[in-house]
Amino acid sequence: MGLLVYLCGGALGFFLLGLVDDKAQLKAKVKLALQTALALCVVAAGVRADFFSANPLIGGALSTAWIVLIANSFNLLDN
Repeated sequence: MGLLVYLCGGALGFFLLGLVDDKAQLKAKVKLALQTALALCVVAAGVRADFFSANPLIGGALSTAWIVLIANSFNLLDN
């Protein structure tokens, strides 16, 4: 149950960031920094893909990059 709360909190954070970006047109560097911070919070809470590597640092870094990549991919889909 605890991981689900962090996952939903991260999703809500990405949703709110998208709303703010649609209204205020955030700069790309600011948006990327906020997305990375949100993804790091989710990964630090324990939501990560461990099948990438047995090393938790590498798995955490790849999970963070994956979350940011997927978020930006969906952002590009809606123009």
